Amino acid sequence: MDTVPSDICIRPARMEDAGDLASLCFPEEDAGRVRDYLAFCLHHPHITRLVAEAYGQVVGNIELVRWGDVGEIGGLCVAEAFRRRGVARQLLRAVVELARRQDIRRLELYVSADLPWLIAFYQRMGFEGAEKAWLPLTTGGAEVVRLHMGMSPPCGSGEPDGIWVG
Repeated sequence: MDTVPSDICIRPARMEDAGDLASLCFPEEDAGRVRDYLAFCLHHPHITRLVAEAYGQVVGNIELVRWGDVGEIGGLCVAEAFRRRGVARQLLRAVVELARRQDIRRLELYVSADLPWLIAFYQRMGFEGAEKAWLPLTTGGAEVVRLHMGMSPPCGSGEPDGIWVG
């Protein structure tokens, strides 16, 4: 595995990132749809998108959607040239830290059931469970695996020491 570029930066997404997201992270998607969805996310009060930037280009993306004290992670994507270099780990760690700062008590995510390597990645990063589910999508549906992570409350929150279990 290569190392993460030394000048990688994880930051909130901006509208001007749409071009890089479309061409580098989601090349199979229509660029207009990528731009429109980014605009929707940036204006939605419960959605935060983070990007990984290297060498002046956006090379990765992750999304956190807040549902009360539960957060749902989605949209993790890294440009092909930057895969297997730790960018996905950095994005995931950043969104977990963001969730802690937002007092989210549980994180959840869904992974296609036919991607065992991705399920294993999330499990190595601390997610548990492998509950299968069927998500009805516009393309007819997909079998997915639901993973979750209990979050420790922020320091000084009044919760007992140790791992918080929801």
